[in-house]
Amino acid sequence: MNKPPTEFEFDFLVQELMVFLSDCGFGNLSTEEFLLAFRLNCSIILNYPIGMESNCINLVGVNANIDSFSKVLFSYTLLRNNLDSKIKNHIDGY
Repeated sequence: MNKPPTEFEFDFLVQELMVFLSDCGFGNLSTEEFLLAFRLNCSIILNYPIGMESNCINLVGVNANIDSFSKVLFSYTLLRNNLDSKIKNHIDGY
């Protein structure tokens, strides 16, 4: 059985996650957006625009991993960019 991480290990993982978020293009997400991305993951009430996949990223297991985090955040970023585009087009009169 896996033992829970020590405080040192947890702090190390959090620091590495922060570096990953910054280095891989997710550094512009606010804490609220980060949490929203995980809340929207697997949401059955979310209607994605046509052409966007709405695959649920399984976050199963004892340990969180960077691969799962990046997939959830990438999916959220696509949705957010699409929404930003639609709002900009509406404001610009298109």
